[in-house]
Amino acid sequence: MKSDMFIDPKSDYAFKRFFGTVSNKELTIGFLNSLLNKDIKDIIFHNVEMQGNNTDSRKAVFDLFCEGSDGELFIVEIQKKRQKYFSDRVLYYASFVIQMQADIESEKFRLAKEEERRRWNYHINKVYVVCFLDFRLDTRYTDKYRWDVVRMDRELKIPFSETLNEIYLELPKFNLNFEECDTFYKKFLYTMNNIDIMGQLSKETIQNDKLLRKLKSAIELQRMSAKERLAYELSIAAERDLAACMATSFEEGEEKGIAKGITEGMRKIILNMKQAGMDLATIAKTAGLPEKEVEAGFNILRAVGFPVTGPEVITCPTCGRTQYPCTEIANEVEKRLQGYKKSIKVAVMGCVVNGPGEAREADIGIAGGKGEAVLFIHGKPIKKLTGDNILDQFMDEIYKL
Repeated sequence: MKSDMFIDPKSDYAFKRFFGTVSNKELTIGFLNSLLNKDIKDIIFHNVEMQGNNTDSRKAVFDLFCEGSDGELFIVEIQKKRQKYFSDRVLYYASFVIQMQADIESEKFRLAKEEERRRWNYHINKVYVVCFLDFRLDTRYTDKYRWDVVRMDRELKIPFSETLNEIYLELPKFNLNFEECDTFYKKFLYTMNNIDIMGQLSKETIQNDKLLRKLKSAIELQRMSAKERLAYELSIAAERDLAACMATSFEEGEEKGIAKGITEGMRKIILNMKQAGMDLATIAKTAGLPEKEVEAGFNILRAVGFPVTGPEVITCPTCGRTQYPCTEIANEVEKRLQGYKKSIKVAVMGCVVNGPGEAREADIGIAGGKGEAVLFIHGKPIKKLTGDNILDQFMDEIYKL
């Protein structure tokens, strides 16, 4: 059996398939139990995007974020290229999960009856950040492929606190033979580096290992639906474009100036990812740029007439006539349209007095009133949207275009 019978285990699509789907929950639990020597019975998948405390803060976007039945929290990430300050980024991501626990406790306190209120005593459930690295994190130790990091006392060299646990797995340093892999997590790492092994193992070996069977099932191309196969191929194409453009950028950088070459290459990369239907958060994370910078770049390209695939959401600075949450609705529309490939301009305006006219170049839009919104197309009012689900009604109209 050839390797082209299996998906690339290091691709973003494959990684999320392993660790972010309910159908492969057993695989996720088995890996975490093996890696951390635990007995996790069940996990709950959480939203992989977490917003900062204000709109100007950078958000965190995880590959996997889940919670064990005892309240322990797990983040799993794959990083394929060396990134400056990567360990600091891990701390930043972990801080979101720690702060989340404080926010939950504050909300419990607010909602509890006065006689039942108990202020948070700063107890934090354990947080584990597991990072697969397809590069050498530390070249001084050629055989050390696993790093387990906790708060440590310098003098006694013993753990001071194990609330935050960082586990780094360096794939290039993992050199065990399959026969030497005595735990499932090691077999998983071996498979990440040697996908061909799945076609070489005997039926008996696969049948006798429940998690290996699950892993093989998850990576076989023939088991994927046509929709899943298309999503995978688009993901791989975007990643190949990224690698090719980066290589070209550095070559051009030698001839034309490194800064100019990388900037032009990054523009090509981001546009290719956008054309492939990748959402803003994924593009920003892959390119290593803040979302607002990527979004601003798209808007500049549109303004000068450069074709950019995908929707553009415009809104207006709110004024005293605004009678509904215009900004919040615009943000939610933009979020729901991430990954939507059709090139349309969507307007969310503050009032019905000037809104339709100011946004007449938009393909579709709404202008709000008290408890209602006027739907307009190319500046012409079409009908009123009323009720508590104006946003859902508006999205339905957008998808009809």
